[in-house]
Amino acid sequence: MKALSGRRVLLGAAGPVGALIFSAIVSAIILVLTRHNPFEAFGAMGQAFSRPRVLVGTVNQVSSYYLAAVAVAIGFKMNLLNIGVDGQYRLAAMLSAALAGASFMQGIPSVVRILMTIVAAMLIGAAWAGIAVWLKISRGVSEVISTIMLNAIATAVIAYLLSPGRLAVQQGNNLGTRPITDGGMVPTIPIPKSITPLYTLLLLALLVGVLYAFLLSRTVFGFKIKATGLNPAAAVASGISVKRMAVAGMLLSGAVAGLVGMPELLNGPSHQYSINFPSGFAFTGIAIALLGRKVDRLERDRIARRLPHPTDRRRTVLQLTEDGRAAVDALGPWFVAAFDDIEPAAMPTVTAALSTIAENLRVQTQDMAARRPAKASGADGR
Repeated sequence: MKALSGRRVLLGAAGPVGALIFSAIVSAIILVLTRHNPFEAFGAMGQAFSRPRVLVGTVNQVSSYYLAAVAVAIGFKMNLLNIGVDGQYRLAAMLSAALAGASFMQGIPSVVRILMTIVAAMLIGAAWAGIAVWLKISRGVSEVISTIMLNAIATAVIAYLLSPGRLAVQQGNNLGTRPITDGGMVPTIPIPKSITPLYTLLLLALLVGVLYAFLLSRTVFGFKIKATGLNPAAAVASGISVKRMAVAGMLLSGAVAGLVGMPELLNGPSHQYSINFPSGFAFTGIAIALLGRKVDRLERDRIARRLPHPTDRRRTVLQLTEDGRAAVDALGPWFVAAFDDIEPAAMPTVTAALSTIAENLRVQTQDMAARRPAKASGADGR
């Protein structure tokens, strides 16, 4: 991990603090224009946060917003805009809730049930994101368009499945999946003077954040993701498959998106996915990810220096080919001297073979020198 410094902390805090100040100024202007006192409004907001219930509710929602932001940020590293987090987390929450509330889950140990629910949500989110990345690498469809359309399709699928006779049960005016029994729920932490408990799946969000940072800074896979996002052409020249990394990055983004609804589903009071399940986490998460999107210029340059430019690689190939041809020409007489014990009748064949090799290398070198630099200069000109 990178060592923290005062400068890095200040740069990291500058974005959120600046956005907070800017939003406060804009809000104050709007309040003044509508003939309201901004100080009274901000004072009421401050008093609300003095109540434990409000503070706990805010912390509980932070986990879902953070998971949504991480899902979007993973796509950002690959220059992919995963707008489909909304459909991915809602579809994952609905299907995993149906699994967790199924009757055959009653006899399974609690820890196994919870793990099965979480893993199912991740797989469903990854599968739904996989549709978008498959369209991108196979048909060239923009992930922005496909993920927006997949959000609408996910809404239609949920509406179809969340009906009596399929995956939903009617409870008064509410329509939702079968309630999850206590054995499938994650315990919460009661807070004094608050009717809302603290969600323990906040720890899951923290774990995802730590693993995400470790993945990017300490693994080869994370380096490939950053390298591909910074310069796809240089990544290809270094032997990195851009398509493979796009698939891996989008699947990982979808898997994290599938976790967005887990705190509310497994810690929340409803114990089911219903028509009242919280929505809006995804698009707020996009805003959070955009707010936190800060590329370290030194890190960018460090990665770029470790990846050879395609033009430099072609020059290296040309130089190696030229050196190889020169070596063959120089070693030709030595080979002939070493083959003095060969029958004189076979010597013309050996000499002709060496001459053919040298001539082929010479022709290939001239051909590469004539074609490749012209393409490189054309690319530089563009």
